[in-house]
Amino acid sequence: MAQPWAVIAGNTLSAFVGIAAAILIDQPLLAMPIAASLSIMGMFALRCLHPPAAAAALIAILGHVTSYRYALFPVMIDSVLLVLAGAIYSNLTGKPYPNRPK
Repeated sequence: MAQPWAVIAGNTLSAFVGIAAAILIDQPLLAMPIAASLSIMGMFALRCLHPPAAAAALIAILGHVTSYRYALFPVMIDSVLLVLAGAIYSNLTGKPYPNRPK
């Protein structure tokens, strides 16, 4: 589940969903479960399931983020950097990343 597509697309999608929920729903206690569930459904639809990414939606709501730029920077850019760090680490240790289905 920590494959490059899942990490980058899952985090970015969840951030967009969280921002939309923060803008459209005034009550955070209502917006949080709706955003988390919609982001997980969206990740399933895009085949980029990354369960920790649902937290990006919650962070956007709890942080009162109302700018969609937040989904691009820092969320998407930091996700790309995280994947690059994983690739560098795997090259240094000899462990294959990303995993290829057999």
